[in-house]
Amino acid sequence: MKIDIIADNSLIIPEYIIDIKNKSKKTIEMVEHFERLKNLEDIALDFNGVEKAYAIQAGRELRVMVESEKINDEESSNLSFKISQKIQTDMTYPGQVKVTVIREIRSINIAK
Repeated sequence: MKIDIIADNSLIIPEYIIDIKNKSKKTIEMVEHFERLKNLEDIALDFNGVEKAYAIQAGRELRVMVESEKINDEESSNLSFKISQKIQTDMTYPGQVKVTVIREIRSINIAK
């Protein structure tokens, strides 16, 4: 089965998976899994300053990329806590979800 990811990180699932005639229990679980991953990413993307969000390791970890101009180091720590609290209140999930906020600054100079 081929699942594509397009530019805005949305999943494209082949139509035969979602076709009502072919809905086996395994297919339903797979679609629900992808929906859960997308919901995790959407929760993070709702916060200001969040540029990208990726649910990885089968939804056990959420990596959040923030805009370094808008979010400082202290706010990034606070943001990871807020996202984890929102996940706790809004979602049901097995086990735990680790939220990692990544704030990157690059300084480049050229010596001639």
